[in-house]
Amino acid sequence: MKGVDGLLLAGGRSHRFGRDKRVVRLNGEALWTITLGKLRRVAGGRVMIAGGGGLALYRHGSRVEKVPDAVIGGGPLAALVAGLQRSSNGLVVLACDLPWISNSVLEGVARTGLACGLPVAPRGPRGWEPLAAWYPVSVLPLALALLGGGCASPQRLLDKAGALALDWPARRQFRNVNRPGDLPAA
Repeated sequence: MKGVDGLLLAGGRSHRFGRDKRVVRLNGEALWTITLGKLRRVAGGRVMIAGGGGLALYRHGSRVEKVPDAVIGGGPLAALVAGLQRSSNGLVVLACDLPWISNSVLEGVARTGLACGLPVAPRGPRGWEPLAAWYPVSVLPLALALLGGGCASPQRLLDKAGALALDWPARRQFRNVNRPGDLPAA
C-alpha cells in the first residue's frame, strides 16, 4: 500500500520460549520470515526490522532495513520509536511471533489508520493488540515522552494517543508464540 512503511518487531528475548523463537519453524518456515512476508505484502514503502542484538540474523535483500532500538532495553516502544523516526507517513507494525494474522487484517488496520490519521489497533476482551497495529508519525513526540519517562508499553501509547479500536471476529489470529507448547496447540 502506498504511504505505508512496515516494521517487524523481532527483538524479544524469548525467555518463556527458552530459545530464540524468531528462528523456530512453523510449516517449514522461520517465524520471522513468515511475518516479514505478511508485512511486505502490506507495506509499499520502507520495510524495517527492529531486533536488538540479533539483527545479523536478517539478510533479506536491500528492501529490508535493519533498525536498532531507540533505547537499549526499551522494549517494543523503543523499536516503534526507532521505526517512526525513519518513517515518512506511519508504520504498520507486526511482531514476529504473530504468524497467524491474515493479510486482510493488516491491510484493514493500515487503511483505516491512513484514512483517519489516528493510531489503529485491534482490541478485544484482553485489551489492545499493539503489535499488529498502525502508528502515524504524529504519535512520535508522545512515544518519545513515554519512553523518556521509563514507559515501554505500546498499549499506553495507544491509550494516550486516542487510538481507534478495531474489533476483529477472528481473534485467534492474534495468538502469540510465547512458549514451545503454543506451536503444536495451534
